[in-house]
Amino acid sequence: TPYGIGFDLGPQGFTWIYDVTDYQKYLHGMVDLAAHNTQELIDLKFAFVEGIPARDVHDIQPIWQNWTSYNYADMANDVVLQAKQVVLSDTSQNFKIRTRLTGHGQVGNGACCEWQDKQHKIIINGVERFSWSIWRDDCGKNPNTAQGGTWPYAREGWCPGDMVREFDHELSSFVQPGETISVDYDISDVPANDAGQAGGNFITAIDLVSYSAPNFQHDATILDILNPNSYEYYKKWNPTCSNPRVILQNNGALPLTSCKIRIWVTYGNFVDYVWTGNLGFLQKEIVEIPIADQHFWLGANPTNGFYARVIEIDGSSSLDEYPNNNEFKTKYTAPEVINGPFFVWMVTNNKASENKWRLVDQNGSTIFERTSLANSTDYKDTFNLAPGCYSLILEDSDDDGLGFWYSAQTEGETSGSFRVRKVGGSIVETFPGDFGSYHRYNFSVGFALELDEKVLPNELMIFPNPSSDKIRVELVGNVGSNALAEIVDMNGRVVKRQNVNNNNQSYGVDFQVNDLQNGYYLVRISGSEGSETVPFIKQ
Repeated sequence: TPYGIGFDLGPQGFTWIYDVTDYQKYLHGMVDLAAHNTQELIDLKFAFVEGIPARDVHDIQPIWQNWTSYNYADMANDVVLQAKQVVLSDTSQNFKIRTRLTGHGQVGNGACCEWQDKQHKIIINGVERFSWSIWRDDCGKNPNTAQGGTWPYAREGWCPGDMVREFDHELSSFVQPGETISVDYDISDVPANDAGQAGGNFITAIDLVSYSAPNFQHDATILDILNPNSYEYYKKWNPTCSNPRVILQNNGALPLTSCKIRIWVTYGNFVDYVWTGNLGFLQKEIVEIPIADQHFWLGANPTNGFYARVIEIDGSSSLDEYPNNNEFKTKYTAPEVINGPFFVWMVTNNKASENKWRLVDQNGSTIFERTSLANSTDYKDTFNLAPGCYSLILEDSDDDGLGFWYSAQTEGETSGSFRVRKVGGSIVETFPGDFGSYHRYNFSVGFALELDEKVLPNELMIFPNPSSDKIRVELVGNVGSNALAEIVDMNGRVVKRQNVNNNNQSYGVDFQVNDLQNGYYLVRISGSEGSETVPFIKQ
């Protein structure tokens, strides 16, 4: 559930994808489905993928009870989730425990259990076999940025607007089919110096899943493609023509130590890459495939897709026992093109030590970087790059971007800005202020990856926003001649107005706003061929 305060998922919404293969026993006949989300309209779809899985699902059963909210003190003091005798099926060969937990409540000095990192344990037959943390310190990397609440900060087991992750614990090497085993759960004790945390809670689902033995001895699969990919969950990295990254998984019982992966966007123009490593059953790894020649992308039509295929295992094209899962295809879009000199224009906020940025090539090698920045300072760095694929990466160590409402309220943090502009021309890209941990802008130089050039819509930008002193208003596009820039209050009254000229499809003007009352305003640029309006907050 994202923080929906002033947050728009867009006309198409946002899609999250879960693999629910383990739960297939529940998906027969008439099924009742409940979504405990009252903010957004949820559209639920099932995709049935034909084929043979890595192993057959025989059964799934909750070890204690169906998903439940438990009091933290009861969990820590063994009042609930006590040791339980579980009989394993004598017709199954593989077993795992799947856990999904999220911490909630803001009690005690540590605001438990949403804001506390606890250690979780599974004990089998009196022996601790699994210990793990569900702490999510990557919320600021969430693709759903600029949510209405405190979305980028670390939490116990969840991030607003992101999927809750399950943790799978393989039992097969510790148990035997038909055996009766003792299963116990444990969690970090309530801190003696903060007893108030005892009032927190965890929403918990812990299931035992029973399987057949692996269906194949040798089977490698391309599980997913991270880039290029137009799936919105991966939009932090896309669109891009940087080295493609795929997820390789071993679905065979025997270790996977080598495989050859073939990629293409135009059939016949292949890039082959040999991966080596050591993946056990169901283990996976992100594989980056280097593109030595950028002609790989030239002439391709992105609507035809990007393909990745496993073509060899351990040097053999015939060893893979199930080739039906060897290939994966994604839709993708091409990154923007910047030809000629351009400059990066950064205006830091008053917490500049939290920020750094770098320019990298398609291999991730750094071409230029700024790692030491002064507060409230303008930086302009000019580049004229050779043909290739590049990325600008702006990072924030406090996960609150260049401008975040909560940091402004609690820390007095001001807003900064980061723009890419052609020398003597218009703005190419304006980074969002509320981007969390990082924002990445990918582009190409010297060649276009798409067949048709896109006509971009007008874009009106204000920075900083909110502001208490001065704002810069810029419009990239065309609203015609005789343009006016105006600030309008919520009663429709124009409180400030200036003439603004069209300079190579770009309009820009500065306003002093320290004399305005705090509150919401509209900023409008209008001309002979149209107008654009965006909201502005005076604080």
